[in-house]
Amino acid sequence: MTRIGLTGVSSPHSLRYAWAQDDIRHYLAQGFSEKEALAMTAMDLGHGDGRGRWVVQVYGRREDADR
Repeated sequence: MTRIGLTGVSSPHSLRYAWAQDDIRHYLAQGFSEKEALAMTAMDLGHGDGRGRWVVQVYGRREDADR
C-alpha cells in the first residue's frame, strides 16, 4: 500500500477510521440510537454486534473530538 501512495491520511487504517465515523453518523441520521448505530457499524466492519463499545473506543475517538 505504501508503494502506491496510500500513506498518512490515505492509509488503509485512516480510511477505515473515516469510513467507520461516516457509518456511525449515517445510522444516527437515520434515527437509530447510538447503541444501535455502534452495533450496526461493528457488524459493517466485520465484527459482531456486541462490539459496539469497542467501535466507539477505537473508531469514535475522532468523532468525539468533533463534538
